[in-house]
Amino acid sequence: SGIQPYYQSWHYQALKPDYSPGFEVGSAYLFPDNVHQASLNWVHLNTRDTSFKQAARTTQLSTIEFVAPPFEQRPPVFGIKRADSTVTFNFDSIELNAARMFEPHPQLRARLYGGINVLRIKQRLTTIFSDLVGVPATAYSYALPPDPAFSFQLQNTSDYIGVGPDLGFNVAYTITHGMGILGEFLGTLTAGNMSIQDKFTSTSTRLATLGIGTSHQEITVPDTTQVVPGFDGKLGLFYNYVGINVPQLTLELGYRFASYIHGISSVNPSTLVQPGTIVATPEFSTGTMAIVSSEIKNQAFNFNGPYIKLNVALA
Repeated sequence: SGIQPYYQSWHYQALKPDYSPGFEVGSAYLFPDNVHQASLNWVHLNTRDTSFKQAARTTQLSTIEFVAPPFEQRPPVFGIKRADSTVTFNFDSIELNAARMFEPHPQLRARLYGGINVLRIKQRLTTIFSDLVGVPATAYSYALPPDPAFSFQLQNTSDYIGVGPDLGFNVAYTITHGMGILGEFLGTLTAGNMSIQDKFTSTSTRLATLGIGTSHQEITVPDTTQVVPGFDGKLGLFYNYVGINVPQLTLELGYRFASYIHGISSVNPSTLVQPGTIVATPEFSTGTMAIVSSEIKNQAFNFNGPYIKLNVALA
């Protein structure tokens, strides 16, 4: 938005997924010495969210609004008025651990554990730019007519799977009548394969006139080895119930937070071939991606939210 072309004001549109249900299932075996334990757990989360931005459809350069990808900020995109985005996350963590139990006080129990963690993180972000209402000529570009057929889609996929050691610590303090507070922290360090892909699909009246119904372009990166440090923490309350002829039940309620550094990667165009000022010069409005260079960006994968957990002792 702003007076063009010298007083632009850019605003990033963020996708913030709402809470989605995930689950964790597992089992543990307590050895006869009541001190050592082995456990296997699987954490799964699949979440999705959508968002959009509709700019005002005016074509007056003094009050113009438009939407565009970060790498395309030039007069040819002044006429694009809408962006629709969808993001999906798939997260899986499988933990195989051995633990040592401690009970320094009748009301205080602790568990130190470590083992192997298998981690999978996948993100897919799709954005479609559309609603090309046209734009008058400027000193830097020629006029563009309205094009209801215009559509430009970017789809970035990041897929990581790795394995490595983990180390965790759990502390539970019973306050009264089986109720208490607990805290847990798990640190992981995995290394594995990172696959990145960026796809571009576009349509427009101009492309159709040239006999190109849909233009397909793609940026791929050779698979790389990625190191992903991470942590998973919990803070909550618990209630432990023990009855006659009833298995021991422990109910937990609390908050969980996790972060995996460099768990997501994306490859993005950072510079494009600059268009000329004549109609015959290909440019963004046709759906053509003329790339000079690109860059790879690493980001953390985070999730957090309330959790509920039920432990059942079978013996």
